[in-house]
Amino acid sequence: MRVIELVKNGPPEGAFKISERALPAPGPDEVKIRVKAFGINFADVLARLGFYPDTPPLPAILGYEVVGHVTEVGANVKDLKRGDHVLAGTRFGGYADEILTQSFAAVKIPDEMNDAEAVALPVNGITAYHCLAEAVKIRKGDRVLVHAAAGGVGSIAVQLAKYLGAEVYGTCGSDDKIPVLKSLGVDYAINYNKQDYVKEIRKLTKGKKLDVILDSLAGPNIPKEMRILRAGGRLVVFGVASIMGARGKNILKLLWIWFRAKRFMAFDLLKASKSVIGVNMLRLSEQRPELMAEEMKELMELYKKGVFKPLVKHTFKFDQISEAHKLLESRKSIGKIVVTTD
Repeated sequence: MRVIELVKNGPPEGAFKISERALPAPGPDEVKIRVKAFGINFADVLARLGFYPDTPPLPAILGYEVVGHVTEVGANVKDLKRGDHVLAGTRFGGYADEILTQSFAAVKIPDEMNDAEAVALPVNGITAYHCLAEAVKIRKGDRVLVHAAAGGVGSIAVQLAKYLGAEVYGTCGSDDKIPVLKSLGVDYAINYNKQDYVKEIRKLTKGKKLDVILDSLAGPNIPKEMRILRAGGRLVVFGVASIMGARGKNILKLLWIWFRAKRFMAFDLLKASKSVIGVNMLRLSEQRPELMAEEMKELMELYKKGVFKPLVKHTFKFDQISEAHKLLESRKSIGKIVVTTD
């Protein structure tokens, strides 16, 4: 099989190498998938830069999500068969034209879903769904802020939040993404590079504050966000995009972000009646795979009902992996970034 190996940490250029590796037969509970496309995620960028502690030793094969066709099944696998068109989650190993994964991590794709849309679900889609359906309970009329609302997770989160009846505030980093946010259903779109989003939200809500914040940035903005949550409000942290200011392994920048980040005392949260919830999908997939499988089925049903549509604007070829990483790291991408193996 062809694989893309991460051979050294640093900039995209020179970090990857296309190689050949042998893939064994599937174990009793595994399936082998001929991969047609895989996705790029922010965790991959962190891994390339050397900031992601779960990354396997180099040379490593990154990647958490693929779409393709089942070519072999293990002895215990009953619900999938050779030829099935599936999306699947992986614990690394996705940057390849063939993979092995646990059968519970693979889900059949409906005829109306294309490969690029399918790739957006095992990480981005399930993250958005878990944040809104499991980590918090959205009520009709809740005011919800989604950071990076034009991104892979954010674009799906906006659509799900609107379906649940929320009033959605979305941030982005450029004016050309504002129409994208509006098309997704964002009620109030804010360019955080031109406006102080905290002041803007205070004005838009007439001081009534927010019920939920989905934060993929983390870092020094958290104290401000806690101040615009009302009693009973929940801050859900599922990413650390603010670390991108430390690209190139600038350790001083990393330390600055770390020490500026808010630390919470239980009494402070009790006094304000606010919650901070951390979501790490890798930990959840390791320790609660049955929950992930259940949520993926529920998410797929919502797709079939037309509740949301994954946003895919960028597709790259297998040998363009460096360009794909460069785009995601620039934070100029819109929606999901997909790499095809053909």
